[in-house]
Amino acid sequence: MAQFNKEKVDVEEPALLIRLTDSFRYEMSEVELYDAVPPEEIRNKYNDHSVGHLISQNAQNPIKYVNV
Repeated sequence: MAQFNKEKVDVEEPALLIRLTDSFRYEMSEVELYDAVPPEEIRNKYNDHSVGHLISQNAQNPIKYVNV
């Protein structure tokens, strides 16, 4: 499996982060990945960045509320 290193980014807006595990594929289309997402302005701000540091690797819950 290839290693993807993305620049970490801190989320400024209220957000719901969801860790995709089994359902995520790097070759997913934009439509598959962003089917129900925030406005394009917000997507562009965080696209190609990582928020993985905001969710604990061993977290039981794959969902994290940020700035709510």
